[in-house]
Amino acid sequence: MTSQCYNRRMKEKIRLNLPTIVLIIVLLLGFAVRLYDLTEEPLDWNFIRQMRDTIIARSIYYQLLPNADPMMAEKAQSIASHMEVLELPVLEGLMAFLYLVFGETTWIVRIVNAICWVLGGYFIYQISKRHFSLWAAVGTLFFYLFVPLGVMASRSFQPDAWMVMWVLLSYLLLYRALEQETWQRFILAGIVAGWSILIKPTAAFYIGPVYLAVVFVHYGWKTFWKQGKVWALAGITLAPFVIYSLFNSQASADHFSLWSVGMRDMLLSPSFYIDWMLNVKRLMGLMVVALAIAGVIIAPRKFKAFLIGGWVGYVIYGLFYPYLYATHDYYHLFLIPLVTLSLLPVFDLICGALAENHAFWHVAFAGLLLVGAGIGFMDVKKDLDERDYRPEAAAWVAIGEQIPDDGCLLTLSTDYGYRLAYYGWRETCETWPSQLDFALYEQAGKGAPDYEARFAESRQGMDYFVVLSMSDYNAQTPLQEILSDYPLIVEGDGFLVFDIRD
Repeated sequence: MTSQCYNRRMKEKIRLNLPTIVLIIVLLLGFAVRLYDLTEEPLDWNFIRQMRDTIIARSIYYQLLPNADPMMAEKAQSIASHMEVLELPVLEGLMAFLYLVFGETTWIVRIVNAICWVLGGYFIYQISKRHFSLWAAVGTLFFYLFVPLGVMASRSFQPDAWMVMWVLLSYLLLYRALEQETWQRFILAGIVAGWSILIKPTAAFYIGPVYLAVVFVHYGWKTFWKQGKVWALAGITLAPFVIYSLFNSQASADHFSLWSVGMRDMLLSPSFYIDWMLNVKRLMGLMVVALAIAGVIIAPRKFKAFLIGGWVGYVIYGLFYPYLYATHDYYHLFLIPLVTLSLLPVFDLICGALAENHAFWHVAFAGLLLVGAGIGFMDVKKDLDERDYRPEAAAWVAIGEQIPDDGCLLTLSTDYGYRLAYYGWRETCETWPSQLDFALYEQAGKGAPDYEARFAESRQGMDYFVVLSMSDYNAQTPLQEILSDYPLIVEGDGFLVFDIRD
């Protein structure tokens, strides 16, 4: 009798703890898939952005490195000084400290970002279980952890996956603050929200509307503005970003002028919205988004406000940056946790229906989720297996050795000279626009290119003109005519170097 009671208690204990056990397994699987092809060069996805951050991280590393070669440290810092700064180099700084321990090994960032993305999944789970069943909370994580866009983004050397984690943590802390309304909890939620925005200012699009919606529904429109804790939360959230923007006002203004003001005419074009939807379709499928929107419709009131705030932020973000939304996949990255949270009401209905069915259907549904996860991983694996970027990195090292290092480079390339700067240690002081850049400037209302005037301006202080994109060079006949007046001093495999000194 005692043995039977013990067995029953054990079975009950396992049953109660099974969702937690499955959660741990799913999170570990999500972490593991991100370690595939771990030591690949940071050229496998959005390499321009990855190269920018590796250059900045190396510069910080050489500043921190004891007994660093002064010439190398100065060169690393000089190369990084030409990078556009729109956010604090938080991830780059963390990587520089890790380099001190492990050496300059860029793939360590994949482990860091994988941990961050998985922690973000845990925060989603903590938010989800406040409204829905534990099984629904676990089930939706299969989308969050295994959709290919999320896997590739959380392997990339850029702060977006890092930012997603902090935004999700800020959501969880907001929930906790409203559950127990202490000053400490509100202050902590504000600090994490402000930190998220400092890491990447565009996080404000996802924090602001969500915070407003949740606070508004919690307190009501007549009383929310009377709450001192709410004003403290808003002030702490915004203060770091406001202070940083004041110190970086010119770069922020230029960025906003080009990508928002300059591209505002796109908002009147139906093709922009079509391109937006096509981008989403390519990244995760419109059917999944449709199910997510259905989840918003059937969500309970307080959670519905939370979700609507997130979706409003996503739309506003797209209206602020129309060109980037239509062309850049990682600008849609936060759609992954947003869709995951929005699918919760749908998954909760499914899990509720399964509870009344035979165990076979439980297993079948779990198998369906595992198959979906496997397909997502195989999609990523296929992309990573198609190309080995290590030879390309070695090729850029060789190119760097053939390019003079005694002056400033004016560079025509498809990556602003970043690969040459990182692997070849050659400093691009100024970049010459590609054909795509010229088209972008025209679209932003800056007019057709005046090659003579632009070259005269760009050439100031430059020593060499380096062509790293032969297709762009061949397409720009006026540039060829200008450079024909200067000596060609190096002609390599796919690159040219002109001496443009007086």
